[in-house]
Amino acid sequence: DSTDEYISHINDSRPSCNVGVLIGYGAVRRAVIEENSRKVNDAEIGALRELVIAGMEAGAIGVSTGLVYDPQSSATTEEIVRVIEPGGARRGVCEPREK
Repeated sequence: DSTDEYISHINDSRPSCNVGVLIGYGAVRRAVIEENSRKVNDAEIGALRELVIAGMEAGAIGVSTGLVYDPQSSATTEEIVRVIEPGGARRGVCEPREK
């Protein structure tokens, strides 16, 4: 499901508490590349960025990274910075996760 569909589902359920949606870096990476344990190329970074932009425009508050987990454990620092930059440009947060 897209971030937009997920947020619509949350809004339709009328939660009794505040809900903030984070874009999962692993989910974004899985959506773009089949072999998750490799470096991405520039075209794939562009596609990853587009998914982050779409998620932020749908209402997500930022990106969550769990860098010890597959598939994002194969991501380079340069990849992560380039991909999540559109989230920061939209005043989003980056929520790093550690085991």
